[in-house]
Amino acid sequence: PGIFSASGFDVTGFAVGIAERSSPLPHKDRMCAGDAIIGLPSSGLHSNGFSLLRSLAEAAGIKYRVAAPFDPTRTFGEVLLTPSRIYSKAVVDLARAGKLKGATPITSGGLKRGIPRILPQELKAHLKAEKWELPAVFRWIAWKFGIPCHEMVATFNCGIGMTLVVASEDVPDVLKSLREHHEEPLVIGQLAPRGESDDHIFVEGMESCWLTLQELGVSMPFAHVLSSLQDKHLVTRTRICVVGGGAASTPLRGLLDAQEVAAFPAEVVSVVAWQEGCKLLKQATSAGISIACFAGDKNFSASLEAELQKCQADFVVALDDVDVALLGEDFCTRWEGKLLVVRASLTRQLIGAEPARAALEQGVCITGCTVYQQVPGATRSPIVTQESTQVAVDDTPSSLYNRIVQECESKAVPEAVRLLVTGKWQRRRATGTTSGPDAKAPGAPPADADTNAAAAAGSSTSSPSRRCAGDAQRYDQRGVSADKGDVHAAIKNMDKGLFPNAFCKVVPDTMSGDESQAIVMHADGAGTKSSLAYMY
Repeated sequence: PGIFSASGFDVTGFAVGIAERSSPLPHKDRMCAGDAIIGLPSSGLHSNGFSLLRSLAEAAGIKYRVAAPFDPTRTFGEVLLTPSRIYSKAVVDLARAGKLKGATPITSGGLKRGIPRILPQELKAHLKAEKWELPAVFRWIAWKFGIPCHEMVATFNCGIGMTLVVASEDVPDVLKSLREHHEEPLVIGQLAPRGESDDHIFVEGMESCWLTLQELGVSMPFAHVLSSLQDKHLVTRTRICVVGGGAASTPLRGLLDAQEVAAFPAEVVSVVAWQEGCKLLKQATSAGISIACFAGDKNFSASLEAELQKCQADFVVALDDVDVALLGEDFCTRWEGKLLVVRASLTRQLIGAEPARAALEQGVCITGCTVYQQVPGATRSPIVTQESTQVAVDDTPSSLYNRIVQECESKAVPEAVRLLVTGKWQRRRATGTTSGPDAKAPGAPPADADTNAAAAAGSSTSSPSRRCAGDAQRYDQRGVSADKGDVHAAIKNMDKGLFPNAFCKVVPDTMSGDESQAIVMHADGAGTKSSLAYMY
């Protein structure tokens, strides 16, 4: 998911293994309560959980080419693509020596689904989280995206790439053999009798052991532990109203998926359309979002204003099937800086009633979408994001338009909202790294976006580096702000949750044991030293 497209292809490699029919693993009939479970450390994600992580990272605006927030020596992409460890030599030698009762790699489904595959029904795996340390990448994933421990073990390997089941009396010999193969084996648990209502795996002490940062002596703010700080429903978010027409395809689902991530700074509170029974309204209704339809309303702008006041919207997103001219210049002036316009094209030449048809008629190879800010009276229309897709030889106007919406707009719209709401796009513009094309106002699309189309074809929304140096540059590479005002605002408003723009981390106060207290660790890089502050 999120990788394959209609115009793409995939190259797959595979390996074939040969097993002896005389004694294939696992030997379930030989397993019994008290058998030891030995874990072999993983090198990272081992290429599992990527679909979930890609969607979460995209919604949170995390770039693959910047330094990983938990490992400044490598980029985020390098951490994710760390090669998986192969344990075949060490494990095969144990199997030939008759020391193994079972072995399983921890792949899709994480620990929760990996280990039970080799166990008989009457036994369960009792693991102790204190026996191994949760690697930094998994700590960060759990904290950043608010994933509780039980979901982590059901999705990721959590630092264990392979598990072995051996008799308790064979443990010393097995550990010695594994170390001779340069492995670092850990006895992480044992088999235990399983009741009818028991799960096949139980990890003891996850919440206490995995939340503790050994090097700091403090805890990580998991969502279910610091719900008052991390619960996305208690964090102040920018309220968005989406305005659309009657198109058969809509990027609303992309916004709804993005707002499910705790780090996303906005939420859709209202959807307005000018056609009854359209897909946009149906999607909004199924998601429990307030809707309004102004079909045939001659005073569309005034009706929309009333709806915006009713739902207390802070931001407006006009989809590509809306004629922004209907809003009027007064509306665009009042909502300047808070109005995003979506167009199903990369260039002005292809924008019209049917941009997909125009793209096919002109024979272009690449098209896509543009999300820009509507600025009344401006000579240049500032582009916020663009996404591109290839035009297939068998495309029809309908199929091409649907792909533009699903592959391009569903990515570009949430990213544009995130950039504007967090202020990152405004700061990027202030440095002169973003410039928009000419435009006609009001409601006119980008007038000269052709120069942006080529860039969108290769890399859609990569953010140019801001002009920073020293500590500020290091913070910037982590996607956070070193501005003193941002950090002070983060501390002042910490009751609303973590501020993604500031180099600031909130952790529970384990020293005093007072649940009403927390520690704010921050470093602003603006002339003052790093400090610790106790805040209510």
